[in-house]
Amino acid sequence: MPSITLSDELILLHPEDIICSVNIQHDCHKGGCKATQKEYRMQERLITAQSRLLVQHSDNIHFIVNMHALHNHKQIRKALPSHLVKSSFSIADVASLRRDAAASIRSKKAEQTEAKKRTLVAKISHRAKAPNPLKGASAPNNDAEPHDDSEIMSVHEQVINSLEDDEQLIDVLASAFTDQDFESHEAGTILDGHQDSSSTVLHVQPPRASENLGVQDQSVEKQALQALRSATVAVLKYLCRQEKVKQSGVAQFIYCYAPAKSNSDQL
Repeated sequence: MPSITLSDELILLHPEDIICSVNIQHDCHKGGCKATQKEYRMQERLITAQSRLLVQHSDNIHFIVNMHALHNHKQIRKALPSHLVKSSFSIADVASLRRDAAASIRSKKAEQTEAKKRTLVAKISHRAKAPNPLKGASAPNNDAEPHDDSEIMSVHEQVINSLEDDEQLIDVLASAFTDQDFESHEAGTILDGHQDSSSTVLHVQPPRASENLGVQDQSVEKQALQALRSATVAVLKYLCRQEKVKQSGVAQFIYCYAPAKSNSDQL
């Protein structure tokens, strides 16, 4: 609370110049006032033996404006100078400080995203050049990643262009390389990727209620099926991991079991 100093100067005010009444209290902290004054109680106009201690104020001329005990504290705040009611700490340009803080946060977040992207691209390159862990498979290994670096970068650019931002790319790649033990569950939607020497054939078992889908939903479903039919087994695995569904099978057959969804959410 603001403090004032008593002066010996007397000032005469006109009634129209009075803004509000002010309640002040002695600044006992600066004056060193102590509860040493004794006051005896009165009872039936007689002084009794009971007494109480009161604060004995010093001759200090410093007082505190009590702004919390008055109903007109708003008028008092307006009447007092700003340096008495505001904090001594001030910022010259608040907008510039906020812009600098926002730029620092964006820069730090971009560095973290770039570091994650470099780590995941390194994992993609390492996994693409790694040998096939499945042994004794008679069918061609279409599950393997391309060994050519240019082809890897081409696929990587297509993935980046198909996503909205870097964080979505991080989420997709991270879900693709999450080490999980997938177990089969009861069927919802079944995706069967069958391998042959020419291409990957995808068999989709549609839900029974898909006959009631509208024309627009059927068009979206048709586009999704065309995209899935052209996908390799590795892409199907990535989709299973991205959608957090269960997968089982060997390199020749992949089964993805999705939990039961509404008609509009199923393929």
